Amino acid sequence: MQEKKFRYLIETNLGNGKIHREWYFYTLNGLENGETIFSLPHYKIIARDQFTGECDVKGKEIYENDFLEIVDKKTYPYVRGLRRFRGWVSFEEGGFFMKEKKGKNNLWGIVGELRVKIIGNCHENKNLLKG
Repeated sequence: MQEKKFRYLIETNLGNGKIHREWYFYTLNGLENGETIFSLPHYKIIARDQFTGECDVKGKEIYENDFLEIVDKKTYPYVRGLRRFRGWVSFEEGGFFMKEKKGKNNLWGIVGELRVKIIGNCHENKNLLKG
């Protein structure tokens, strides 16, 4: 069984009105064993996303709330439920889906049949939700 992994977007107050945001990655075992920075003062969890178990064309791990773009545009029309080349990853109904405003498709079907690349995430690239 694959180890569950999570990424956290942490905001730290550096004082004098300065805020620093950084991604931290943990396994479930690491979290349960206390291997986190959460005990540091002045931190705030902005987001927590689960690893899907899949990677994009560059080998980068795909997490919940990542924005994906389909690279294989020739086979794109055959993907049921998606009308565009871009979507975001969500976890619902017990699985990961690539969604757009009017449809969704099981992420494993997408990654298994098509090559995708990560183009951002909803925490840092909210403008991608509009398009």
